[in-house]
Amino acid sequence: FDSKQYKGYIKNLKQNRRTTCQDIPHGTIHFNEANGMCLRTPFGNIIVLSYALRHFLFYMNVFQFGKNLGIQDIDLSYSFLLGIRIMIGTESLDFEIDPRGKLPKSIRKQIDYLTDWQMKFIIGHEYAHHYLGHLENSFVLKSNDRVKYVGDKVQFYTYKQKNEFDADLHSITESTYDDVDKSELINGAFMFFIFLSMYDKVVNYMFPGRTNSSHPEPLDRLSTLRATIDNKVGLTTNQLNAIIENTEKTMDEFLREYLPFNVENIEMEGSIYLPSYRKKVLIDRLDI
Repeated sequence: FDSKQYKGYIKNLKQNRRTTCQDIPHGTIHFNEANGMCLRTPFGNIIVLSYALRHFLFYMNVFQFGKNLGIQDIDLSYSFLLGIRIMIGTESLDFEIDPRGKLPKSIRKQIDYLTDWQMKFIIGHEYAHHYLGHLENSFVLKSNDRVKYVGDKVQFYTYKQKNEFDADLHSITESTYDDVDKSELINGAFMFFIFLSMYDKVVNYMFPGRTNSSHPEPLDRLSTLRATIDNKVGLTTNQLNAIIENTEKTMDEFLREYLPFNVENIEMEGSIYLPSYRKKVLIDRLDI
């Protein structure tokens, strides 16, 4: 769907890294998993992020920052549910033809701004896997999962968890952004990890034992990145701890008081909407 952000990130890579990455095929594509990937193929590596990932980040940003933008609590709650449903895979990925609520332009612009920097960090993370050579020594896991639009079995290349920390770090340090933009980039990384941690709490409640062993814990990635980047850029440790403490309280309340009685709002397939911004819901999905 889009390649503008990839080109923008490459433009702000150090010269030697830019030369290595500039001819790598890249883009945001439509696949169900909300993820970014550096994929090894017989024709060379490719970099892709999923269309679903951006929407996950967008609605989690609405949830996290929307109160300061004047968004009502009920819409914040539905934004959180949308983010979780997108990651779990129960939300229909048809946002272009069925918007979940039309936010005012001024609010959408601010949410898009935050989402763009989070996407840039993830793009940089995947490029780092490429130029650090992480896929050269990767091993193959054959999966019985089928890609719907191809119909063939897929080979997944995995890398050691240490490589994830390295890719996080290089996504920041190998860029040539000034300190202001580099702060936006690393803050995008921090919020991405916090959002992943919130999602993990829901998954661990609903599907105990379901973990992603190829990646370290999101908050471990956050603390490692904060410890290895110059303190003059990005949120401080105290600021991050305050955000994490607040989200921990929010998640504890959600898991204790809401989810046990409303699991169907996560599990049902279809679409949910931001009530204040979508007055008329179209009933267009029927089970026959």
